[in-house]
Amino acid sequence: MPDPTPARRSTAEPSDALADGAAGHLRAATGAEAEFVAAAPGRVNVIGEHTAYNDGFGLPRAIDRYTVVAAAGNATGASDRPTIGLRSVTFPGEVVLPLRGEDAPGAPAWAA
Repeated sequence: MPDPTPARRSTAEPSDALADGAAGHLRAATGAEAEFVAAAPGRVNVIGEHTAYNDGFGLPRAIDRYTVVAAAGNATGASDRPTIGLRSVTFPGEVVLPLRGEDAPGAPAWAA
């Protein structure tokens, strides 16, 4: 006779582990604790590329890849030229971009 007890499933999402990892990378790289952490699954359009906004059909599908962001404020004080620093676990280097709409010459493609 089969066991009537339902199988237990983990309530943790893959994005939870990725978010914890991103917060750890931020702490290791900057010494700062993450104030914000977000994870979103990647997606592909099975059908409907550029049709959804033209009243067409679309069929997006989540995939097993994620984009994860961990962020912390910078305590360096007010500035008339605020910036944001970006690091990637996948790509080397750090990029500092201005937040006032200026282009950062020489920034790697992953930061665009």
